[in-house]
Amino acid sequence: MEASWSAYIWWYGRRFYSFIGDGDAQYGTTKGAVLRRGQAFSQYAKYVRPGDKRVALTKSSRASSLEVTAYQGRGKITLVILNRSNSAVNNAVIQTPQSISAAEYTVTSQNLGAASQPANLSDGQATVNVPARSISTVTITEGSVPTTPPTTPPTTPPTTPPTTPPTTPPTTPPTTPPPGTGACTVTNAVSAWNNGLVDNITIANTGTSPVNGWSLRFTLGSGQTITSGWNATYSPNSGQVTATNVSHNSSIPPGGSTTIGFQATHGGNSAAPTGFTLNGTACS
Repeated sequence: MEASWSAYIWWYGRRFYSFIGDGDAQYGTTKGAVLRRGQAFSQYAKYVRPGDKRVALTKSSRASSLEVTAYQGRGKITLVILNRSNSAVNNAVIQTPQSISAAEYTVTSQNLGAASQPANLSDGQATVNVPARSISTVTITEGSVPTTPPTTPPTTPPTTPPTTPPTTPPTTPPTTPPPGTGACTVTNAVSAWNNGLVDNITIANTGTSPVNGWSLRFTLGSGQTITSGWNATYSPNSGQVTATNVSHNSSIPPGGSTTIGFQATHGGNSAAPTGFTLNGTACS
């Protein structure tokens, strides 16, 4: 990425030497299991999302052994850090033009496979430890650190009770749907081969309220079984499936979207899923 590439293509997705194991007993991989190379590549593919823009950065001489690229979008800054050396860089400080309200840190190394690691926040900046021979991702949310509301109640009670009687409750239910259940549109991009497929699903919030926390329910084609997925958790792996958000994509603003996906096996039916509902609301 430091050479200003715009794309990276690896032909074999599932192979004993690639991203996902193919179950070849000779090489000891488990079919459908994400391999270490796949975990390393996900440090880019999982956290740098469509629409993010690469931005310039500076680093101190103390971090000269690290190769770092930065991407901005969705109110976040994503740093991908490559440490080729045999020495760790501890207490690496990350500063941005704006204060940092939250930071998530994920590391793939000789001993860690896309594992969450601590990121300490203080004075509007984040501090992380970068292991030797590792590739890691820091996803930063810009903004002020939320303050804790006071726990002591007001000392002065109201002097007189209210004189206005309570309003009579309405006789008919409100017509406005609750926040988080607005209109939605779902699009599929299915790539299939003789006995498998990959489906990238884009969920768009076409309503006027943000969706905070979501579950997308859909029905897989007959004979299809999910073997792995990304940007959501999937249960069960066949039939009617529910995909639930993960921490980094739990909110979809009005007019915004998020993309999830899965890999599945099939017995000849590679059709896209049907019957999409978002938090119980049917999607077009």
